[in-house]
Amino acid sequence: MLSLLFFLFSAVLVFFAVLVTCANNPVYAVLSLIMCFVSVSALMVLLGADYLAMILIIVYVGAVAVLFLFIVMMMNIKVEVIKGKIALFMIVTSVVIGVPVISWVINNSSIEYATVVSDTDASTVNSIGIALYSSFIFHFQVAGVILMVAMIGAIMLVMHDVPKKIKKSQIINKQVRRSSSIELIDVTSRQGVEID
Repeated sequence: MLSLLFFLFSAVLVFFAVLVTCANNPVYAVLSLIMCFVSVSALMVLLGADYLAMILIIVYVGAVAVLFLFIVMMMNIKVEVIKGKIALFMIVTSVVIGVPVISWVINNSSIEYATVVSDTDASTVNSIGIALYSSFIFHFQVAGVILMVAMIGAIMLVMHDVPKKIKKSQIINKQVRRSSSIELIDVTSRQGVEID
């Protein structure tokens, strides 16, 4: 039964992850991202990491994804501008993420999963903290770099070419000069006026 639920939530996760990257509407992409988070939290419950599942729901779905949703709904995203930049962004992202992943897979053909050994008295939070900052510090730093690259990519996608504002300034000397002041001329009828 557990393996059936595992494959079910994994299939849901992969489906919505594809929708996140392929959705034309950014609101649909964020909603698909929320479903990805829910699927991952369900997988964590199945694996016995209930604390991580609740943190994922509270932090990512409750705060980050809802913030993304509000930001996306308030932005005026031009699809034509994004379509022009998306090809370059996809190439750079695939190189930045793909090269380290492929080299890691080639170097670690036999994968050994590290397990966290904890006492029965230690809490889940304590075990996670010890494992995260000792055995998995490299993975923690790589996750931070990936999040930073994603943030920079999101900023680059929504930047528009803002035209430079014309600087308007008042020059008081030019405005009050006597040469540019008004001169009254007495003109007789049917005769022109000579202007210097």
